[in-house]
Amino acid sequence: DYFSTKGGKIRAKDGLQDNLGNTYEHTVTSVGYASETVYKLNGQYSAISGTFFQEYSYRSSSQINMLEIYGDGELLYSAEVGAGIDPIPFNVDFYNRKKKKSHPGQEDR
Repeated sequence: DYFSTKGGKIRAKDGLQDNLGNTYEHTVTSVGYASETVYKLNGQYSAISGTFFQEYSYRSSSQINMLEIYGDGELLYSAEVGAGIDPIPFNVDFYNRKKKKSHPGQEDR
C-alpha cells in the first residue's frame, strides 16, 4: 500500500556507473519507458537526495532521460541527462508532504 508503479519497472542496483565512469552504490533505475512510481510518505520523510545520471553503457546514446519528482501533485524537481551532460546532484524537500511521485522518462533527440 505504500508503493505503486506504472509503465516500466523500477529496480535497485549496486555498482552502477555514470557516463564519466564514477561508480554509485544503492541506485534506483527505471527499465522501460515512462514509468511512474508513487510512494506514500505520510509525513515520515523530509527529503530525498541523490545524483541523476546517464548510465555509462548509454553514454553515447542520443536518448535524453528525464526525471520529474512531485510532492502531493506539485512539481518539486525536474532534470534531463544525456550524452555529454555531467551527473546532476539533487536534494528535494518533502517536509509535510503525504505522497511522492517520480516520473522518469526517455526521449530520442
